[in-house]
Amino acid sequence: MHEDKEEVVVFFVRGDDELQETKAQNACKALEFVDASEEEIIKAGLVAGFCGPVGLKDVKFYIDNELKGANNMICGANEKDYHFVGVSVSGFNEERFKDLVKVKEGDKCPVCGGNLKLSKGIEVGHIFQLGDKYSAAMNATYLDENGKAKPFLMGCYGIGISRLIAVMIEASHDEKGCIWKKECAPFDVEIIISNLKDEAGVKFAFELYESLKKAGVSIII
Repeated sequence: MHEDKEEVVVFFVRGDDELQETKAQNACKALEFVDASEEEIIKAGLVAGFCGPVGLKDVKFYIDNELKGANNMICGANEKDYHFVGVSVSGFNEERFKDLVKVKEGDKCPVCGGNLKLSKGIEVGHIFQLGDKYSAAMNATYLDENGKAKPFLMGCYGIGISRLIAVMIEASHDEKGCIWKKECAPFDVEIIISNLKDEAGVKFAFELYESLKKAGVSIII
């Protein structure tokens, strides 16, 4: 789905690779993906299970970068129960090739060429670029420099506060529990007055507070 239309897009990857949806969305500049229905597949002239890039017309398609220059490949012939053998992928235009697949353990790093190692992570933030999909539907507009009304471009930006705590604990703990780092604390020192009726204790706490504050210590009482 784009800002102003929907269309069928086909992605070709090696049989032992898996399509990475975010990469695919970025490749065709789509706002979101919806699985094509059987009716839409037939209408686009495609044959599910036997689709291939050779001779494909009137359908936008992309090929993974790993297949650039590949020869002697097997792919669908766009006809039920038929495949092409010995296909050369080198004849397709450069703009057809995009980075489309999920990274696997041992894949080569595109920057340094080293072997990649996978490890689990925690998503602490995300961005959804919505474009004008919702603002256009709600007729939410602004006037540009020419005085013409245009829909706002929207985005969703989230950060998981509780997940940040989980990340801190994951990075710093032992068998006894959490080890809180100084960098995680909003203040260097927190003074807690246990008995507000104790005038001497309260006085000492505020004297200590002022002393540390003058010394440049980040403190809360």
